[in-house]
Amino acid sequence: MKLCFLDAVEVGGGAVRGAALVTDTRTRPLEFRVTDPVLVDELQRVLYGAVLDQHVIGELCGLPLLEALRETPDCVLVRKQDLLSLQGSRQEPVVWIGRDEESTQADGRPRVVLGYHDGGDAASLQRVRDVLRQVAEHYDLCEPYERIAAALAQLQRDAAPAR
Repeated sequence: MKLCFLDAVEVGGGAVRGAALVTDTRTRPLEFRVTDPVLVDELQRVLYGAVLDQHVIGELCGLPLLEALRETPDCVLVRKQDLLSLQGSRQEPVVWIGRDEESTQADGRPRVVLGYHDGGDAASLQRVRDVLRQVAEHYDLCEPYERIAAALAQLQRDAAPAR
């Protein structure tokens, strides 16, 4: 099974950059794609309000990234619940993933919490939930987002003009 971790990170100056990291079930990278920085100005923030993430991260960053992937993910994992709306445009399950800081596993790590949008294929979603449960026994399913943030920070440093 291939997992796609989808996220967007603020990179300064009002811009965000989207990223998709496709991994195997051991969270080893298979493919990494990023968008160019997308500038969000104050007027857009006011006009879009609560649906800004859904528009910028979902429509301007997420969908183009997912369509550009060479690897075909079995599910898309997102950290922002607004992005569950991507399910309407995707065949594979789109699953929200987070940490339950109040509940820990036997090894002391926080438990992973999953959420999803109704309307997806129930059998595919159950298969994904079962696989994610097994993966979470051995790997931190939220850790790939730390890798995404670090990779985007590295790209920003590399792209910064020399002074």
